[in-house]
Amino acid sequence: IRRLGFFSGATTYQRYGFISLEPLITSKIIPQHDEKYTQQEDIFLTQLGDINVSIVECSLAKLRYVNNKQQVSKVFSGLIVELVSPTRINQQVILHARWSKLMNWLQQTPMPLNQKVDISVPGCEEKYAIYATNQTLAKQVFSQEVLQQLAEFDNQLDVAQPEISLFHNRLLILLHRPENFLGAPSLSQNTNKNQVLNSFLQQVEMMNQLIKIGEQILKNVQSEKSIMHDCGNLNSK
Repeated sequence: IRRLGFFSGATTYQRYGFISLEPLITSKIIPQHDEKYTQQEDIFLTQLGDINVSIVECSLAKLRYVNNKQQVSKVFSGLIVELVSPTRINQQVILHARWSKLMNWLQQTPMPLNQKVDISVPGCEEKYAIYATNQTLAKQVFSQEVLQQLAEFDNQLDVAQPEISLFHNRLLILLHRPENFLGAPSLSQNTNKNQVLNSFLQQVEMMNQLIKIGEQILKNVQSEKSIMHDCGNLNSK
């Protein structure tokens, strides 16, 4: 895997590794979980210009009491993609698929993030919901181009839904997907090599598309900050 070089720039791959989830809690899309039940594998680390990218397959679970018995329940399974940019904002924007329980949680939370952003992109109003502390920023970063890219990406997947949070200098993408990424074929079955290769390449392309969407969002953030900076200079004159 590490020799494929399917990401631009130098890429580090670890079959088993661990990235800290603590800095990501304020994203508000990482579900509550118990650290001891966290599992991570297939970690990719790369740098695209001044943006640091981390991709990891992750499973999160929480210990619950069901009928007075302890039970470990999975609360997330899929990919976590983190992009860290030098550009920092003091706002937060969250996009999630409408099936997500996050909407109910946000609606019960007395904070400015309850501001719901109108989505005027055909085909996306029914699929996604956006909440933000700043409506202007939200519409800038989740432009029509980004939403259309996201919808096209989403339509390619059988069982997967994205959640995205822009906060501080980070962009976090959660891709809910129960299937194992980059998994080895079962040795107990006759395996078609072409099918295995095609499946692998599809998953690689999936990660590439997620990164491209994240890059475009961060470019939109930089563009918005540049516009606000220029307006501030004009006002001061």
